[in-house]
Amino acid sequence: MPARDSRRLPWLAGLAVLAVALPALLVFHQRHPLLYDTDSSYHLAVARLTAQQRIVRELPAIRYSLLTEHGFTDSVLLFHLALAPFAAGADPTAGGRHALALLDALILAALAALACRAVGWWGLLAPLGIGVGSLEVAWRLARLRPELLGLLLLLGAVAAAGAQRYRLLGVLAALYALAYVAWHAFAGLFVLLFLFRGWARRRWDWPLLLYPLLGSGLGLLLHPAFPANLLLWKLASVDVLATRPAVDVGSELGPNPVNVVVLANLGFWALAFVCWRSRRPAGPESASDHAVERELADAFGVAAACFGVLYLSMSRFSLYAFPFAGLWLLFELAARGEEIGPRLRLPFRGSLPAGVGLAAAALLSLPGSAQELARFARRTDPGPRQERWQDRRAFARALPAGAKVAAPWGDTATYLLWAPQGRYLNVLDPNAMAVPYPRRYAAQRAIFSGEEPDVPLAAVTELDSAYVAWSLPGAPPRLLARLAGDPRAGLLHRGFQALFAIAPAPGSFLLDWRVVLGGAVPPATAPRADWPAYPRHPDPQARAIEGFVDAGRVAPGRCVAFVREGSLADGRYELAAAGPTKLWQGDELVLALGGEGGAVLGQGATFAPRPRTGGGARVTVLTCPDGKGRAGFYLLRRE
Repeated sequence: MPARDSRRLPWLAGLAVLAVALPALLVFHQRHPLLYDTDSSYHLAVARLTAQQRIVRELPAIRYSLLTEHGFTDSVLLFHLALAPFAAGADPTAGGRHALALLDALILAALAALACRAVGWWGLLAPLGIGVGSLEVAWRLARLRPELLGLLLLLGAVAAAGAQRYRLLGVLAALYALAYVAWHAFAGLFVLLFLFRGWARRRWDWPLLLYPLLGSGLGLLLHPAFPANLLLWKLASVDVLATRPAVDVGSELGPNPVNVVVLANLGFWALAFVCWRSRRPAGPESASDHAVERELADAFGVAAACFGVLYLSMSRFSLYAFPFAGLWLLFELAARGEEIGPRLRLPFRGSLPAGVGLAAAALLSLPGSAQELARFARRTDPGPRQERWQDRRAFARALPAGAKVAAPWGDTATYLLWAPQGRYLNVLDPNAMAVPYPRRYAAQRAIFSGEEPDVPLAAVTELDSAYVAWSLPGAPPRLLARLAGDPRAGLLHRGFQALFAIAPAPGSFLLDWRVVLGGAVPPATAPRADWPAYPRHPDPQARAIEGFVDAGRVAPGRCVAFVREGSLADGRYELAAAGPTKLWQGDELVLALGGEGGAVLGQGATFAPRPRTGGGARVTVLTCPDGKGRAGFYLLRRE
């Protein structure tokens, strides 16, 4: 069969790859039951609601997020509609695995069809060279995210632009605007292609400019949450760049080191080298003018350049950069009237069979593939006794219906799927909370970084939450230590996930103090003079829960002395301080702490009150800032 001139070849290649890849991927994901990406749980949870409601307009489980600021704004509506049948069953994760296998198989089939359109049967290597040779692409294909549907639509759109099928391009633009939040990348790509054709080819194809813009606009207008979907687009496309240094958006919004770009994609680079160095003039049966191939090469070349630049600044664009780069290379060969031949020309002299080069490319990709496959297996393994499944079910049983929970944005995706009865803070994108609620986001980040000394108070006052939950693996141990030793925190569940309930602990904490301004320690017999009272929290609910004496309320960044009249009751006391701190009874120094402990209850110094001495019954605490500028302490009667 003539390679590029057969109209049937791309379809045959695509169907063949789909027939092989789909069952293989279904078996693969069945052997790795847990979904690799936490965002996948969010999409399954919303897709489950979509199956029940068709269009999800409210999401009461999320409280402080731009996603729910104007009703629920589903920025990837079409993806959730497509995912809904898979998430509607009794086991949404099983449906998610099936949906992921189907999406990946369709992408691989599309790559094969387009590659075979360019270079004939050699194009069957494209799914392996791109989907396996590039480990970065493989890692993106392992995540059930709307970007997979976005890639599928983009591949079709670029091919439609190259074939000058502009009405189809407009339809795909509308679908893309409903399927993925980054509609501007779709429209911008074809604006660039329009400019390239006008500048380089001296042909201004106005339909190429108008149909993507009109289609994108139509998709935005048809969205049931319009115009709130534009706010979410601004958040994901503009605000994310402005807040990136200050928000914990993860590593995918930053560039990869050069060694990762080279080594993680070694198989792709090697295969591209083999294809380029094995090229030869095409046979006489191929088309003589190669006009269509040139149009397709231009379209895929502009897409490769566009996403290549984006990839160098943000690694998440690897999913687009490598497929478009590989297809551009193959269509460029076709446009030059060349094909992949049987011999690989070496850089200096001589040649080898192309099969040897392909084998070398495969061998180069094997070590990295084996290493990453082992990592993938560890992260998707529920355990020999299904421990991770059981842990999530136990977490869901421990959480009361309607409970207001403070949780990190990344873990909330898992809780939405497994414990939908809770009411959480934010999900999917930290900017959705950081932009409209910067103070609440700062409190959330301080709690789950382990830096906030008074977690119960911050959870209740800043986050309006009576429960605190997070995933223990990878989390700072200090947060667990803070709550485990705090009498205001009751443990409800601890496994892979931790869940604590917050409640007052009456009479445990010593909070009634007088403040000596200037940080000077007064003699035990000095009169009180006009020492002001330590400012307790103004809200009655907060006063019932607070326990940390925060010197920052009085004199931020300075040493502060606190004085309490009257002797301490008998018992055992704990002093846990955030900075260098000393405690006196009368004129007698009882404790001196270096402040390295970070005010973690359960890890402070314990003591019993000394008998009253000649200095009277006064208790004085001097606390100074630690390396991060925080000063304060807990003084807690343990028994």
